[in-house]
Amino acid sequence: MAIILVIGTFLSYEVNQAGVARTRDSRQVSISIYNIILFGGCGLVLKLLLENDPGTADIFTSVLTITCNTIVVLLLFLPKVLFARNRDRDATSEDQDGPTNVGGSLDLVSMSGGIPRSLMKENATLKGEYRELQRRLFESRHASEMSHAMTE
Repeated sequence: MAIILVIGTFLSYEVNQAGVARTRDSRQVSISIYNIILFGGCGLVLKLLLENDPGTADIFTSVLTITCNTIVVLLLFLPKVLFARNRDRDATSEDQDGPTNVGGSLDLVSMSGGIPRSLMKENATLKGEYRELQRRLFESRHASEMSHAMTE
């Protein structure tokens, strides 16, 4: 178990040093490692105190293990799930909930996950235009191939 904690600590440090902003969850990883050490210490103490009653010691150890794992999974993945859910909800909504800046500048007040809503809407519009251009290109190539096949 100690080797896994050392590897986890090393990976947390390396991820923190990485230049990618999306992988900067070393704070959650550090808190998770702290929880594992804390729950492991509590489990060890309970195991030593209850060595005369192995059934009770096993129950407490199981409860501590399940609780620790649940907390670690929630710490690591709940922020990501909430971020994705909020980003999807903000990207699909057409109205803006917060105040906007004057003069058509970027809407930095109502940012969604680090990306202003105005940029997200513009991105969706450009994706639609891109799909339309791809469709037209496909149709023109298809028509060109058909006319070339007809002349032969």
